[in-house]
Amino acid sequence: MGILKNIKGVGEHLEKEIINAYGSEERALKELKSLNFTELFYSDIKTSRMQEIAREIYSEALNFDYVDIFGNPKAREIYSAILNAIKEEAVTPYAKTKVGLFAPVRHREEIERRHVTVRVAMSLVSSLGDRVTETKEALRMIKPFQKKSEGRIASQVIAVEDKELYNQLKDKYSSFIEIFLIESPEDFKYLRNYELVRYIQGDIGVTVNLLSGNFLTFYEFNESEVLPEIVIKGITENLDSIKAIKKIAELIEGLNIKELDIELMKSEVLEKIISILESLDSNQVKVFSEARDRLNQEVDERLRLANREIEERVEGAVALKGREVLKLLSGFQAGGAYEAIPEKVKEIIKDVAEKSEVEVANSLCLEKERIMFSGLFSYGYPLEILEEKLQETSAWLEAEATRREFRAARDAASEIESYMKEVESNVNAVLELDFYLAIGSFALKYKATLPKVSESPSLTFIDAMHLGLALEGKAEPVSYSVGISSIKLEGSGGERIAIITGANSGGKTTLLETIAQVQIAAQSGLPVLAEKAEFSILEKIYYFAKPQGTVSAGAFETLLRFFSDMAEKSEKSLILADELESVTEPGAAARVLSAFIEWFAPRKDILLVMVTHLGEELMEVVKGKARIDGIEASGLDENLNLIVSRNPILGKPAKSTPELIVEKLSRKEDKPFYEFLLKKFRAS
Repeated sequence: MGILKNIKGVGEHLEKEIINAYGSEERALKELKSLNFTELFYSDIKTSRMQEIAREIYSEALNFDYVDIFGNPKAREIYSAILNAIKEEAVTPYAKTKVGLFAPVRHREEIERRHVTVRVAMSLVSSLGDRVTETKEALRMIKPFQKKSEGRIASQVIAVEDKELYNQLKDKYSSFIEIFLIESPEDFKYLRNYELVRYIQGDIGVTVNLLSGNFLTFYEFNESEVLPEIVIKGITENLDSIKAIKKIAELIEGLNIKELDIELMKSEVLEKIISILESLDSNQVKVFSEARDRLNQEVDERLRLANREIEERVEGAVALKGREVLKLLSGFQAGGAYEAIPEKVKEIIKDVAEKSEVEVANSLCLEKERIMFSGLFSYGYPLEILEEKLQETSAWLEAEATRREFRAARDAASEIESYMKEVESNVNAVLELDFYLAIGSFALKYKATLPKVSESPSLTFIDAMHLGLALEGKAEPVSYSVGISSIKLEGSGGERIAIITGANSGGKTTLLETIAQVQIAAQSGLPVLAEKAEFSILEKIYYFAKPQGTVSAGAFETLLRFFSDMAEKSEKSLILADELESVTEPGAAARVLSAFIEWFAPRKDILLVMVTHLGEELMEVVKGKARIDGIEASGLDENLNLIVSRNPILGKPAKSTPELIVEKLSRKEDKPFYEFLLKKFRAS
């Protein structure tokens, strides 16, 4: 596999989509060759196309071919229903899509390889027991590993002197942070207004000591040192997945599932990563940025309280009425006569101003840095905010917040950078775990089993359930056999052609669909809903469903043309037909069906099962060529429902149930016509 276009079905448009999903063609080829489909399965490519691409790569890697065994649309619909039932057990889009790799094949080794996967999946679900539900809940939090960091660092810059390094950084990081090239000492003046300059020093760097405190100096570029936010964002964006992996790691800890090639990080390591990330949001790191945000509000509040305190203290400490003195002072101040204020009042004003500045620092949780808030208030009455000092303090808080958050990010990045690849690997691992859980849950939920492969054309199952009815909890187990099998059923002589007759609403169509479901699931390497089963690997499966509604005039002709084409092909096939007689008149139907049977009777590569009401008409024709089976109705129960054994009796025809239907109507509705009709049936 050289380039993506060499993959069957991948054109120019899909090639771009795949490259976009993996980041580059080189990485896409590497990951796909390793059968890592995570990015592919989470791309914007249509699901059916994803599966086609994955199947092509998977089959090439394991040296087998997928085959289209569906001879007509109904057979394909049955496969889709099986796949959808398994997808319902999956949680993640990854697992739901990967289940599609279990498509029909004719390669026995591949079927057996899939059987290994199914056994491992069943063992996993069985070992987890009650923890399966918790594990699936945790899986709902899993998302594919996010590599692209969104957002941009504002008011900061990386400054470099090396032009080659400048070009490299610009190509890779310019969408994340501004990159600036220093070509002469004069260029440093353009950097003074940035909150933080990440300066990679070169030959010009001798002047760096003359620069302001917004510079952090590095002697080489290292992503985790200079741009720790990249590493932090890379992990933070996957934090939910990390928490989910930790939960799953705890749930599956100690499980010894043979051949389950999934190993997760220790929960204590994952807890360490989570703790480091959460510490970045701690008050200790955020104190300066929060102080910056609250500064103006706190200063305004302290100013209001300070002026009130001055009023109260002056009024209690001066012989003159306090308010009169203050009014006088206000006038003096307007004329610049602050020195005329009595010393006692000056002391009060100074004391309150200094105390209020300390209280601003304390309220912002910056007690140790209170000296930086000195001089916020003017001395006089009323106290006023010195705007220049306020702006200076705000700028200092901004710069300090930026520096501290950068240092915290750098320290965190240095600790967690080494875990990045392992976290990504773990995300992929738990997505794969969901794939196993889906298959294992399906198999155990419906008591499915893995069928044996037979060399001769045959299909046999014991106590199988119809998938649709099993999903509704209404399935009744049935057993059936066609062809030569090592599983022996009473009444079966290894016939390759069988005709199912019997009761209306007795389950003939359900049995036919069950036969199709077992064969299709088996040939896809999936477990089948049966206690025991054996199948042969076929080239085609045809399912001719009973026509619904009004049959068109050309339906019979279309059917004959299809059978004519099919009859000339030498393919190892299973043909299932439900009441073909309904597309033509009764007289012709028996002749057509007998012709089908006679034509296919010599073909040792054909399995043919037909549901019909024409059992009696065909009995003479089929002798020695086919077996006639019956689903019998023995009467009506107390609720006037048919009493039917859904299990067909092999080798014994059964009549349909018009007499019982008439009896049912006669007993429900006391009308002379029904009684008259019932007598006619009994007389015959």
